[in-house]
Amino acid sequence: MTKTLKNHRLDLVISDLLTVNFTLLITLWISKEFINLNILQIVFLFLLSNGLWIIVSLIQKIYKWKERVRLEKELPVLWITALSYFSLFLIIQQLIVPEVISMGTSISYLGFLVIAIPIVRLLVRFLDFSGVDSFNYIIIGGKGTNIKHIFKSFQYVYRGKANCLGRFGNTPHDIIGNIGDYPGLKEYIKNSKNVQKLFYVYSELSNEEVREIMQICQTKFIDFEIIPRETDLFPRGVKVEFFDDLPVLLLKGEPLFRLRNKILKRTFDIIFSSLVLLLIFPWLLLIIAILIKLESKGPIFFIQDRSGYKGNSFPCFKFRTMAVNNDANNKQATKYDHRITKIGAFLRKTSLDEFPQFINVFLGQMSVVGPRPHMLKHTEDYSKLIDIFMIRHQVKPGITGWAQVNGYRGPTEQLEQMENRVQYDVWYVENWSFWLDIKCIFYTVFNIVKGEDNAF
Repeated sequence: MTKTLKNHRLDLVISDLLTVNFTLLITLWISKEFINLNILQIVFLFLLSNGLWIIVSLIQKIYKWKERVRLEKELPVLWITALSYFSLFLIIQQLIVPEVISMGTSISYLGFLVIAIPIVRLLVRFLDFSGVDSFNYIIIGGKGTNIKHIFKSFQYVYRGKANCLGRFGNTPHDIIGNIGDYPGLKEYIKNSKNVQKLFYVYSELSNEEVREIMQICQTKFIDFEIIPRETDLFPRGVKVEFFDDLPVLLLKGEPLFRLRNKILKRTFDIIFSSLVLLLIFPWLLLIIAILIKLESKGPIFFIQDRSGYKGNSFPCFKFRTMAVNNDANNKQATKYDHRITKIGAFLRKTSLDEFPQFINVFLGQMSVVGPRPHMLKHTEDYSKLIDIFMIRHQVKPGITGWAQVNGYRGPTEQLEQMENRVQYDVWYVENWSFWLDIKCIFYTVFNIVKGEDNAF
C-alpha cells in the first residue's frame, strides 16, 4: 500500500478533491438550491461527487505522476476526466434523485469545474516553483547529449531554480564548463559549502571511488542522484520498473499491451460494430449500392489488402468511390482525381465510404479507433523513411484515428505530412485510454457535420 501511495501525487489528489467539493458548494449556493436540500440530500451529493471523482481519476491515472508534467499534456487529460466525471454524476443524480438539483445547476457545476480544476493546478505548480526548491548542483561525467537532456528537463521542471555550478570530467564540453577532473572531485565536495545536489551520469571512476564520493555527500548533506546515461537510447521515452530491488530501464509501455485494456477495447468494438451493422448498415447499403450502380460499372465494394496489426495484411472493405482502374493499389487518391465518381466524391466527403469497415471491426481485423490502415506499398515505402513508422502497427488499425481528428486526414503527398500523421498515431498507441477512443469518435462525428477541407 505504501509503494502505491508513493506513486501518486497526493498533493494533487487533495487539491482536486477540495476543488470538486468547493465548486459544488459554490454552485448550489449561487443557484439558491442549497437552502432547499435536507441533510441526507447534501450528504448524498457530496459522497457521490467525491466517489465518482476518485473512480474516474484512478481510471484516467491523472495522479500517477512522480514529477511535474508539462501543462499542455496535463490539461487535455484533466478536461476529459472532468467531462467523464460530470457525465456519470449527472446520470446517477438524475436517475436516483432528479428532484435534488436542476439540470441548469448541474451544467453550471460542470462549467465552474472545467475552469476551476486547471486554475487550482496552476496554483499548485506556482507553489511547487517557490524559492525553497532553489539549489545548486554539479554533474559528474556525461556526454553532450546527456547534459543537453539534463538542462532541458531541469529548465522545465525547476524554472530557473536549479543552478549548475559546472561539471567534473576528463573531457571538455562546449555546453558546460569543467570545474576540474576526476582526481579533484573528492576534495571539491569536502570543501564545498554551496552544493545541494550531485548528479552522477557516468565516469571512469571505479565503484569504490563512487561509493566513497557517496559517503562524502552524505556527511556534507549533498543529495547524490544517478541519471542513467542510456536514456538517450530511448527516443520515445523511458520508464523504470523494479524487479525486486533491481531498477530496469524499459521502452515507454503501451497501454494496449495489458490484457484488461485489450478486452475492454475489443468488447467496445464488438458492441459498437454490431449496433452499426444491425441498425444502420442494411438500409445504408441498399441506398448507396443503387447510387453506385447507377453511375458506373463495377462492384459495390472496393476490397484492398491493407497493413494491419503487427504488419499483417488483411482485406479492407470500402464502398467503391472510383471508376475501376489499374492504379488503385499503387496510386493514392488526390483532390480533383479524375478517377473519383460523383457519388464517390460525396461518400468520401462524408466518410460514408468507410462504413463497410465495421465488418472488419466485427471480424477483429480492425478497431473503431486506431491508426488508419495504409496500402501495402505505402507501408513498404514509408517504413524505410520514418524510423517510428511501424510502431503504429502495434495496435489494430481503426476506422478513425487520433491523427485524423487532428487534421491529418486524406492524402500524404509530402513526407512531412506522413511524419506528422505517424507522430499522432504513435502518441495514440502510447497514451491510449477508453475515454480517448470516445473523444476520437465524438470529434469524428463533429468534423463530418462541420465539414473538412481535406476530406474528398
